[in-house]
Amino acid sequence: MTKILVTGANGLLGSALREVMSSENVFLTRDDLDLEDNKSVQRVIADVNPDAIIHCGALVGGVAINLSKPSTFFVSNMRQNLNVIDVAAKLGVPRLVAFVSTCAFPDEVVWPLREELLHKGPPHHSNFGYAYAKRMVEVQIRATNIEFGTAYLAVIPANLYGPNDNFSLNSGHVIPSLIHKAFIAKSRSLEFEVWGSGKQLREFLYSKDLAKVLLDLVKKNSTEPLIVTNGVEVDIGTVAKLIAKRFQIEQQLTFNTSMPEGQLRKPSDPAEFQSLFPRFEFTELEKGLNETIDWFLSNYPHLRV
Repeated sequence: MTKILVTGANGLLGSALREVMSSENVFLTRDDLDLEDNKSVQRVIADVNPDAIIHCGALVGGVAINLSKPSTFFVSNMRQNLNVIDVAAKLGVPRLVAFVSTCAFPDEVVWPLREELLHKGPPHHSNFGYAYAKRMVEVQIRATNIEFGTAYLAVIPANLYGPNDNFSLNSGHVIPSLIHKAFIAKSRSLEFEVWGSGKQLREFLYSKDLAKVLLDLVKKNSTEPLIVTNGVEVDIGTVAKLIAKRFQIEQQLTFNTSMPEGQLRKPSDPAEFQSLFPRFEFTELEKGLNETIDWFLSNYPHLRV
């Protein structure tokens, strides 16, 4: 039986993996292991002695906090990734999957985004610290596979959302932040304010869908970077309207065009994913949003903010 170690097990993706993986695997949270502490990472990985690692641990956040703390995001993510990937290789862990973000792609690049375009220019200024740190995951994995003969893989998911996300109004990504804003607008009869025009386009990926994909990927020996997406762009305005509809606050929805909104769009090419998973069925956005909102309402106020 393959024993898999999952880092960041209380996060968005880690918690989704808990639902689809057997309890014989090892799920480590931030309380169990400080991924920025190299000696702790060495000790824990040696003790667990896994057959594979799915490295979900990261410091993540939305546009506002990335703009204000680019060094914090760069340093934390670099340390975490350097430690986990390097220690895994030196301890002989044969298989590892870690994650790059689509925001790591160049701001000015020919669309759609394809795996080979990752390093063709600088990322968008709004989250360059985080973006460069995540881009280096692919570089380190490529170098590690060459030197150590490992089968490590960099996965590039579309914008993840789902239960157990970070629902902070200040540091969360767009969907969880909007859900929290909508809840407050509903509770207090306030405007449901969305930053920007709502015209910016994103591809969204339900966390449970990625978890199912990873169960297959971790068993393979593929090492070429892989974008995981359905290739469908949705504008933020539509997402906000779906959330407003669920909370029955459509008339309270407003768009603040004086606030930052990030890149206009960053469409990606699903061709490589479709060749590997030709029959995979993605969760429809409204269904995924409703399940996420159900989870939010069931767990409020005891959630990550």
